[in-house]
Amino acid sequence: MKVYMAVCGIGLGHVTRCEPIGRLLKNKGVNVVFSTCFEAANYLRRIGYNIFETLQMSYAVNEDGTVDYKASLAYNPGFFHAIKLSLKELAYELKRIEEYNPNLVFSDSRMAPILIAKMLGIPNVLMLNQFKVNIINSSFNNSLIEEASFKLMKVLWGASSSVIEGIWSLSDQILIPDLPYPYTVSSRNLAIPKAFEKKIKFVGPIIPIKYSDLPNEETIKKELNIDESKITVYAVVSGPKKEKAWLLNKLMKILQVFPEKYEVILSKGDPKGDVTLKKIGKIKVYDWVDEETQFKLFKASDIIVGRAGHGVIMKALAYKKPIITIPIPGQAEQYGNAERIEQLKLGKMIKQEKLNEEALLNAVENLLKLKDSKELNNVFKVLNSFDAVKTILNLILEMLNQQ
Repeated sequence: MKVYMAVCGIGLGHVTRCEPIGRLLKNKGVNVVFSTCFEAANYLRRIGYNIFETLQMSYAVNEDGTVDYKASLAYNPGFFHAIKLSLKELAYELKRIEEYNPNLVFSDSRMAPILIAKMLGIPNVLMLNQFKVNIINSSFNNSLIEEASFKLMKVLWGASSSVIEGIWSLSDQILIPDLPYPYTVSSRNLAIPKAFEKKIKFVGPIIPIKYSDLPNEETIKKELNIDESKITVYAVVSGPKKEKAWLLNKLMKILQVFPEKYEVILSKGDPKGDVTLKKIGKIKVYDWVDEETQFKLFKASDIIVGRAGHGVIMKALAYKKPIITIPIPGQAEQYGNAERIEQLKLGKMIKQEKLNEEALLNAVENLLKLKDSKELNNVFKVLNSFDAVKTILNLILEMLNQQ
């Protein structure tokens, strides 16, 4: 039996939730191949996978990581070039899927593989936490050209979003790696039409190493040489390379002047980086941490700081840690997640343009009061009642066995 896993390659959130599923399928004797690009391709190569590197497109960003709608619309990739790239991706994926001839196609947030699987009559599963894809303009200093570009982009996006939702609906099964209501983190990004509800299953977040699988916090702190007398702040910088660069530089400056009572650890999330721990001023820095070390750092920390990607938020909650989110400007999904976390009293959002030493330190000190809050404990209990990897594995095996 063969499974073709087509994973969104932007950032590492999608691939790190799909790889554990692929790993267990391989352990069950299933032949698995990944199709992806960008950072996700580097991640999979690092841990020994052969992959099909696809032509998935992205969008233009400014130096501070904000989405550049003018450049995206005009030339990077540009509206008409985007259509051309989409057709190229479709042709590439069609060729790869026909050559591989899988028994099942598993897509994480990618349209082309679902469309092709439907065309070829191949059973398929879609996983996503953003059914409705929105765009927002986060800049308050736009020129008239930028304002016009955003308005045009919004019109074009409104037309294309119905096409996107139509393709999602072609899936045989739609899995949401989130908690059911009322605890859903990505609720503002779902807006699932009632016609598709029968296909949808909330499987819970994908946490391959659970809280109970690891030693206690004191043991981990000794192992990782973390000062037990200090408050541990773990900054997890993830996302596409350019969006990460600005935040990394900003956090390195801010965290250097944090009070001595804090032990500050920062992970750069670079799949090509060194795993050796470095000390830069007051900050302990990892270019890269493996899966187990990352979860140990989550467990040993008091506060998590990161972007507002779905993956890092769910990991923080799975380890009962409040999180400070700094959403990427212009990314509606991340703003939705960050606002929802505040609404659920599980963390604090800091907008990128307001990020400074005072704002971050105030947020950390406020969240320390939430460390053992009722809200965090409730979500922790609900979240740990799910085993998403096992649920998805069993679903795929069942679909394979029906053939």
